[in-house]
Amino acid sequence: MSQYATTTDFASTFASGAFTSMSADLITTHLVRASAIADSYLQAQYSLPLSSWSPDLTDAVCRIAGYTLIRYRGFKPDGSDQVWKDDYQRAVDWLDAVAKGALNPVIVDGTPSLDEGGPNVTTGLSGRVIGANGAYTDNASTRSDSSWYPNGPYSRGW
Repeated sequence: MSQYATTTDFASTFASGAFTSMSADLITTHLVRASAIADSYLQAQYSLPLSSWSPDLTDAVCRIAGYTLIRYRGFKPDGSDQVWKDDYQRAVDWLDAVAKGALNPVIVDGTPSLDEGGPNVTTGLSGRVIGANGAYTDNASTRSDSSWYPNGPYSRGW
């Protein structure tokens, strides 16, 4: 499961004393849940899990977690708590823009690069080897072993 923000990130995002009475475990639980909300948007553009992300994703997750913690504590809709709901809505709007491709934050997703994994494939008797990155080499010119040719050094074998 992803977690895009830590309790340290959370504490540095908010100068408010609204969370001082809450345990680190409770804040972490809400950060994990907020990260899951973020994943539901991010999966539209990225292969999860992410390898790295920019601070704007961390900020959005902290703001979502902040709102859910305020709701947990008890939300006062006509008081100063409206700021938390507005922050939450801005974070969700940002994630929605990322999901639609309107914003492109600096994110490295879990998609393997072309040169990762996959077997080499040898095609036919020509000895061409196609690597995982799509490049090929001609192994026939580098083989000095005549047993490579099934019926003699230059026989096609048919």
